[in-house]
Amino acid sequence: MLALLLLLAADPEMLRVEPGSLIIEDSGTGLKTNVRVGAFLLGRTEVTQAEYRRVTGATPSLTKGDQRPVDHVSWKDAIRYANRRSTLEKLTPCYSATFERVSKCNGYRLPTNAEWTIAAQHAGDLTRANLRTGGHEDIAALNGLATRDVASGAPNALGFYDLYGNVWEWCEDWYTADPLLDSVRDPQGPLRGVEKLIRGGSYLSSRSQWNKGFVSSFAPDRRGPYTGFRLARSLTPAAPLPPADSTWLEQFQQRPATLPTTLPPIDPTTVPGLRREWATILGLPKPSHLPPAIRPIQQFRETTWNGQLLDLQVEPAWTSRVLVMEPARKPAGRLPVVIVPFYDVDAPAGQNLGGRRTGGGTRAFGRLAVQRGFLAVAIRWYGEGDGEAYDESVALLAQRRPGLTGLGKVVLDTQRLIDYLVTRPDVDPARIGIIGHSLGGKMALYATAFEPRIRAIVSSEPGIAFKFTNYEAFWYLGKNLPANRDQHELLALIAPRPFLLIAGESADGDKSWPYLVAAQPLYPNPQHLGSLNHRQGHSPTPDSVTAAMDWLERFLLPDAPRR
Repeated sequence: MLALLLLLAADPEMLRVEPGSLIIEDSGTGLKTNVRVGAFLLGRTEVTQAEYRRVTGATPSLTKGDQRPVDHVSWKDAIRYANRRSTLEKLTPCYSATFERVSKCNGYRLPTNAEWTIAAQHAGDLTRANLRTGGHEDIAALNGLATRDVASGAPNALGFYDLYGNVWEWCEDWYTADPLLDSVRDPQGPLRGVEKLIRGGSYLSSRSQWNKGFVSSFAPDRRGPYTGFRLARSLTPAAPLPPADSTWLEQFQQRPATLPTTLPPIDPTTVPGLRREWATILGLPKPSHLPPAIRPIQQFRETTWNGQLLDLQVEPAWTSRVLVMEPARKPAGRLPVVIVPFYDVDAPAGQNLGGRRTGGGTRAFGRLAVQRGFLAVAIRWYGEGDGEAYDESVALLAQRRPGLTGLGKVVLDTQRLIDYLVTRPDVDPARIGIIGHSLGGKMALYATAFEPRIRAIVSSEPGIAFKFTNYEAFWYLGKNLPANRDQHELLALIAPRPFLLIAGESADGDKSWPYLVAAQPLYPNPQHLGSLNHRQGHSPTPDSVTAAMDWLERFLLPDAPRR
């Protein structure tokens, strides 16, 4: 493998670009996300007419010149050229007969938008590019302009020529005016679109403000005198986040100088008794773990993820609505899972799917988890699905399951969901996590306490103590709210699995720390019990959500160590 990398890196036509990153603001969530790109090779110049003719036998350019960039080539022409050249050089072609990227190819391909951007971040002074300096010339006067030979100008800081100017360059991605992030590691753009992305401008492009960014698009079958391409090749994929070391975990250990109250630490020997007592409080029956039936409702093929809406049989004659979201380009093998409980499945998906509660933004945890490479699974709260409204849903629950509390129902539904997930051949049963906000945070807290197959949890503003929020509501615990217990005991039931509390000085904040401290004797690694207080109210902030997703990625992704 090392010899192959050295051979690739020595290609005189291509230069190695080291792993890098860039910030992309995903229009679906509004989050500014740090996108990681692995090492790759990129052509020093645009593909010349001579090189195009050598591989294809064609001479499509109107203005001839062996060392000028080839033009009058469509996106599909560029793909065919890349595959043909790969075959001639006994490399694995990177595209199928339907122009889809082949995984793990070592042949030639078009650069992705992220890769092109990484290379062009070092473009330096655009005054050296083959671009027009004027902005209002008589259009007839422009007819005398033309492409120039490749490498006849000055290279950028990385050694690339004409990333700006000469000809527009095809990229692999479908074009989207609003950024849509399909992955935080080596993104390839939306799953579908109408036109393909072109970057960099041509010799006719002016330096005016109207060409800021030099980003445009063309239909993949369209050819023009101002568009060509350069080639790329894969080297190494973007690296995973580093392991969760003490330095990174320190951000979750910012305890207040003085704790508002103290609680006695929980004795580890009391945990089995606590589990039994809490199961009684919730009215939990013994789980069956039989594979539940499912009823498909609708398939989704979105621009950055694919999904399926299901009804999951959680009780005889009763179902729960579930949305399974697959990564845009689903890899082979088993995927880690992030469960996202909330009022309905729409907000976790970040779009309106016909449910009662829509919206998303920073609460679109399912969409964000899919970008990280997880199989995201949103589950609807029973209060929104079992009846006309909360009152009716709770009344129906009391009729069929006397003694079962609303939070006990949450536990049962999550257990049944996991009973289904572990039957899927694409799910890694050892890497299941959960994240929820507000009501979803409560659901995540209780579900994890009684479901050992959940391996990591993030709970945002649940109210870690009974007095912090409305646990006495009839749809949560109601009259079963215990007078002599509190939820630091649930943290003991979760231990030693990583638990992160997101606080905003609303339901949770500095006042929550004593409850975490009381549970710390159950954590061999105390840094796996943390809180991040953004102090900006109940809704999660972009930075806190990014940290939460980093937490799940570090503890659950396949290239993270098992715990």
